[in-house]
Amino acid sequence: KGGAARQARASLSQQQMYGGDDYGDPSVPDINRPDRVACQVPGCGANLNAAGVSTYFRRHRVCLSHAKADQVFINASAMRFCQQCGIMHPLANFDGSRKSCRVQLDRHNLRRRSRRKTQTQANKGAAAAAAA
Repeated sequence: KGGAARQARASLSQQQMYGGDDYGDPSVPDINRPDRVACQVPGCGANLNAAGVSTYFRRHRVCLSHAKADQVFINASAMRFCQQCGIMHPLANFDGSRKSCRVQLDRHNLRRRSRRKTQTQANKGAAAAAAA
């Protein structure tokens, strides 16, 4: 009971999401198909579902060559893929040829400094306790 209604709702939601009755509909662009994940760089269209492509590149929708590129032009802006954020940023957000943006590098350095500070305090406390 309700199987036909459930199937009709599924078909309707599929039409709304993909613009057609089935995934083979030629009016549906490849990038919108759930079985085809492509690189987000305009004009690339590398198939990220191909054998041998890591899940990291699928998750961030960027191919290996564009992830490693020093600059990629998106909407006439020079961008670079940040390995920490997993998104494209303008080149101004990077120092030199680094692959992590300044914001993420600052967060990383802050964590490292606070960790070192607490370790130093713990060592001083242990040394004071041993001397007493």
